[in-house]
Amino acid sequence: MQRRFFLQSVGLGGAAALVAPSKATGIAAPAPMKITRIRFYHNPSSPGHFNQSFHIVTVETDQGITGIGEGGSRDLISQCAAMIIGEDPFRIDHLWQMMFRGYFYPAGREKLDALGAIDLALWDLKGKALGVPVYELLGGFSRDHLECYSTGFPSKGSLKETARACLEAGFRAFRYATADPPAGQPFNSHQMVRKTYEDCVEIRDGVGKDGDWALDYHTRLDFPDAVRLSTLIEPLEPYFAEDLIRSENP
Repeated sequence: MQRRFFLQSVGLGGAAALVAPSKATGIAAPAPMKITRIRFYHNPSSPGHFNQSFHIVTVETDQGITGIGEGGSRDLISQCAAMIIGEDPFRIDHLWQMMFRGYFYPAGREKLDALGAIDLALWDLKGKALGVPVYELLGGFSRDHLECYSTGFPSKGSLKETARACLEAGFRAFRYATADPPAGQPFNSHQMVRKTYEDCVEIRDGVGKDGDWALDYHTRLDFPDAVRLSTLIEPLEPYFAEDLIRSENP
């Protein structure tokens, strides 16, 4: 099944029939519902690592509304799902806390990816039941556009040529990452700082003085090398630098 078709076809109907005016306020209130089933759909295009996936997760209810999320692995989705079958899907924070704290060990990065997929599906489900976009449940509409940058623009030859082609294709910024060592060689952060800087000089030349570019460190550097690379690229005026160090680094 085409993923786009799947997203358009699952759980889009029935919302209007599930709301009734509240006697106290006259505002439409959803009928009580319970989670009846959680499905996991394997996406063959998802990367092999299981703490960041493109798999699809659906949360189904006894009122016929289905919420859709993305992420997780089959085993961890199953563990989370077992805790919330029969629960009220509107109690999103309660369910999140239960899935996060419900076992002896707290959730790690892998389980959080699965938990996040279910959380997305619960918000999607709640928006459908109330007949509003999810952003209305999270504070309301705040902007009419988002800056768009490329995370994997196809190579057009050199980095300079690829960066230029990316902006010519309509992206507002070209995004790059710390350089990789030659195949089979260990990652020497001191050397990769130098190589990354050289790459960034080429990228800046490619996007021109009015173009934007960004760099993701991918938390691959220790603190001194992250500072060193940041100092080197500062004159090149990156639009942003991402994940310079790990969040747990004090």
